[in-house]
Amino acid sequence: MALRTNAQGAHHDYRDPIIAGWIEEGHFKRVAEGWLFTVSNPWIVAPRRTYLVNDAQKPAIAARVRLARCLRLMVVLPMIR
Repeated sequence: MALRTNAQGAHHDYRDPIIAGWIEEGHFKRVAEGWLFTVSNPWIVAPRRTYLVNDAQKPAIAARVRLARCLRLMVVLPMIR
């Protein structure tokens, strides 16, 4: 995967900068120990879960989140009329 670092220090796949940057801005926050990865809970009223990840784990997690979003979009779009 070809990664590029933006001014805030976030890494993203330069082949898809808009989606990759949006995913990273929404789910990752830089902290001294690494990155905080926040995911929403499937239960609407439950709190979000936050995990501490390192620089090596971040690209793999971001790729998985992007894939899940694309798959959801492929399932939902045919239902819309």
